[in-house]
Amino acid sequence: MKGPLPYVLVVDDLRDTADSTADLLALWGYDAAPYYDGDSALAAAARRPPDVVLLDIGMAPMNGFVFAARLRGVPGCERTGVVIVSGYTSQEYRARARDLGAGHFLPKPTDPNALRALVARLVTPRLTPVRRNPSAAEEDSVGPAPAAPMNRPRQTRFEDLRLMNPPTATALRPYGRGDPGPSSVPALVRNGPERPVGILVVDDDDGIRAVLAAGLERHGFSVWPAADGREAVAHHRVHHASIDLALLDVLMPGRDGPETLHHLRQFAPHLSACFMTADAGRYTERDLFALGPLAVFRKPFDVVDMAGRLAGLVADVAAAKPGCRNAGRSGRPGLGE
Repeated sequence: MKGPLPYVLVVDDLRDTADSTADLLALWGYDAAPYYDGDSALAAAARRPPDVVLLDIGMAPMNGFVFAARLRGVPGCERTGVVIVSGYTSQEYRARARDLGAGHFLPKPTDPNALRALVARLVTPRLTPVRRNPSAAEEDSVGPAPAAPMNRPRQTRFEDLRLMNPPTATALRPYGRGDPGPSSVPALVRNGPERPVGILVVDDDDGIRAVLAAGLERHGFSVWPAADGREAVAHHRVHHASIDLALLDVLMPGRDGPETLHHLRQFAPHLSACFMTADAGRYTERDLFALGPLAVFRKPFDVVDMAGRLAGLVADVAAAKPGCRNAGRSGRPGLGE
């Protein structure tokens, strides 16, 4: 008989940050609860002592240091693992936190691989729901780590990944001024020496999502696959600095594509986006383009053609940004400048 899931409290006065972090932990198999102030989090800990607490420092009225000190006085929380997740990473802050029993630091924005490994290490072995990643397990101190796509699907042969063969990609609107062929994609998406172009792929169809993720990665993109709007928002909150474009299915259970884009743009107003759909349902073509996507792609499409189309679109966006200097071998500017 399986025991209870490991219980993690996420304490941060930024509601979006607390909610998205709790969502990620839930996706990883934890029972995670967000709290937006120290008093309510302490009350929750008294009701049910957590295995781990993820704690922001700069909260009001009770800051993270005061919370950590009071947590040790809560019955059952004497040995709870406390992780400071904060942009305040000086040696002074670290020493003060250690004195209060919070010996682990992760910087904001948080590398999800480091977060996942550290939480898995802190929960008791009988409750740990995820396998420890040896390459990241010791990364529990400050220092920026490169963000990496998560939940990347494994595929064996790219030839098996076609959504539609032969290529029949169409769109409700021109793809953009660039529209390079697949052969030029790697040069375009290299994005200078810094990082490849990042794409958030949101589709509730597991097969389509896996095909797109593996196919776009083969052509040099970094891909964050999401099965629904909630997961998409959680990924973007963690990886916002690395995601340049959201590719969203229109019709999905719960929060659909347009609703997800609206939510994403509440905290990323300039996020580029494309829609993909076989049936737009209640949305007309005018409804979709009123939301400002770069394009709307009709399903089914060919993944190789899609990679080339997206490369042209992101190149057009980069060319329109002032001060862009990086360029791939095609002469098109890179993103992220």
